[in-house]
Amino acid sequence: MLAVLLLAGAVAVPGQAVAAPLPSAGSTGTGTHGFGSRAFGSRAFGPRTGPGERIRPRMVVVGDSFAAGVGTGRYDLAGRPCLRSSQAYGPLLATRLDGNLTFLACSGAKMNEVVRKQIPKIPRETDLVLITMGGNDTGFMPVLSVCTLASDDETCRTAVRVGKAAAVTVVPVQLAAAVMLSRRRAPRARIVVVGYPKLFETGRCTAAFVPNQWRRKLLNEGADLLNNALRSASRSLEVGYVDVGRQFVGHGICAPEGKAWINPPGSGPDSYHPTPTGYEQGYLTALSAVR
Repeated sequence: MLAVLLLAGAVAVPGQAVAAPLPSAGSTGTGTHGFGSRAFGSRAFGPRTGPGERIRPRMVVVGDSFAAGVGTGRYDLAGRPCLRSSQAYGPLLATRLDGNLTFLACSGAKMNEVVRKQIPKIPRETDLVLITMGGNDTGFMPVLSVCTLASDDETCRTAVRVGKAAAVTVVPVQLAAAVMLSRRRAPRARIVVVGYPKLFETGRCTAAFVPNQWRRKLLNEGADLLNNALRSASRSLEVGYVDVGRQFVGHGICAPEGKAWINPPGSGPDSYHPTPTGYEQGYLTALSAVR
């Protein structure tokens, strides 16, 4: 996603929760999946079942295609339009923490759709809410398309400039709305905003249909601006922010053979999204501090 900041998108979002059970996990209701019984870090989340006992952390993931797990090629939790995967960062983290996951993210979701269609479904007793959104509001796929196909660099620059404007105007306002509603829905929950990777390496590249070096740098700058807007707004709202950028350094499109964690163009709906390795080694590693 990150030429992401620019990503816009794609699919409309119905916002319904996942109904299919996660592999190796017992379903605990529509959209909620059990992952064991270990305590959630050092904090006692949820009501105790007895002296010193703790229940599983109750987790929710809302957001767009980067939250849903697009790029894995395995959409075993929801098909189109949401394309939810058991290899997305939410299910991976829930497995690590032995948590119950309510998985509401949907490919193509813009921020106002997340607020209207996903967040109202957050259970009141939720302990942790993870949010990834904003890329579609800044023009993800449309900007990538322009910067790939335009005959001149200035057309790409103009498209990126529009995406940047949305990043500093639309994104903070919509994130504030998402956080406030999440707090209303789940007063006890920790809220963590999860950012996006840069999509490209900027050195020599022989991959087909990839923007030229100057345009790739421009798109990465757009991703940086989106992440900075999300980080700044998260700080103002007093919620957590997880930056995944460091984990993806050296693993963007145009990385050496076998090193890329972002699917290249021409990969269908997986294009410009993390591979399964990207979600596990990139996102999950960045989320290791969430306990």
